[in-house]
Amino acid sequence: AQSAGNKVYGTRITEGKFELGYRGGLDTDSRSRLDMKHKHKLSVGYGITDFWWTELIGELERGGKDTDTFLYEATEWENRFELITETDYLPGFGLYTALVLAEKDGKAHKIEARALAEKRIGAMRHRFNLNFERETGGGRDHGLELGYAWQTKWYVLPELAEDISLQPGFEAYGDFGPINDFLSGAEQKHQLGPVALAEFGLG
Repeated sequence: AQSAGNKVYGTRITEGKFELGYRGGLDTDSRSRLDMKHKHKLSVGYGITDFWWTELIGELERGGKDTDTFLYEATEWENRFELITETDYLPGFGLYTALVLAEKDGKAHKIEARALAEKRIGAMRHRFNLNFERETGGGRDHGLELGYAWQTKWYVLPELAEDISLQPGFEAYGDFGPINDFLSGAEQKHQLGPVALAEFGLG
């Protein structure tokens, strides 16, 4: 299922690139146990080769208004592979895999895979992910699920300073449910909203 702290993955990989990352979100809900729920992901990644990126992520979560306690929810190991390099005429294609090990008792682990596509057209760059997710171990409640993620960003703002850039855009996420029995339209989850993406060079 999609959640706060999601990400749309691109296909391009730079060998030797080191990256520290943070993704987070805050939910609002009429139910107090879910209202003001926080989720935070801290990550460290590295480009091992010009086609293989690996990343380790720790996930923290705080429940709704009923609690002030942050709990360590999961450890994620992600790998991304650039299969076809983007050209002036053709999009780039890649593969993403992830193993999510839940730390909370009774919560299922996850295996994830995504087909990736990316293309710059003029001042815009588009990314599309076709997502497959399967829960494993105790606590699992569904089989293989299908979802998607989309991102469009604009290169319309000049660099704020050397090695600092900001691109506005939008992202969309959706879940169709189990691949052999899609949820009804009312039960499916689809999200669309604006984003501001920043890149900082560390030298």
